Amino acid sequence: YQHATGKSELATYKTHFEAAGLAAYGLILGIIIALFFETYGNLAYFLIAPFFVRAFAISVTSKHITEKIGSRLNRLLQSVSPIVGTFIGLLLIANTTLLFLVFSTAMGFILYIVVRDMIPMGKEGKPIYFVAGTLITIATFLIFSKV
Repeated sequence: YQHATGKSELATYKTHFEAAGLAAYGLILGIIIALFFETYGNLAYFLIAPFFVRAFAISVTSKHITEKIGSRLNRLLQSVSPIVGTFIGLLLIANTTLLFLVFSTAMGFILYIVVRDMIPMGKEGKPIYFVAGTLITIATFLIFSKV
């Protein structure tokens, strides 16, 4: 991926991690599509168009990951994850608790990837600055939520 350079073990690890994140994104996208069609019916065809455009853009930009990893499993996972997410969404619409449990787990995985990607690797920076900034942000939110 764009942050993984060279053929080091760390670069390979980051590439696999980013590929898993894109698969989780596809799963979330599929669940959102199913929820839109359940909620809005025929109007969903117009409301969901930006999600299809974004899914196409992700599939084009994930070409970098496919080139770096090159495994058939990764390509299959990237292609099938929105469809699997849609089926999961359709199957779990009746049980909203379980649906949102799956949705929040995938969102948590993506949040973990984003946070992990923001922390400097190796000698590039000081991770303590990121941790301090995160704690200050959380403290600010907690203070202003009480007001």
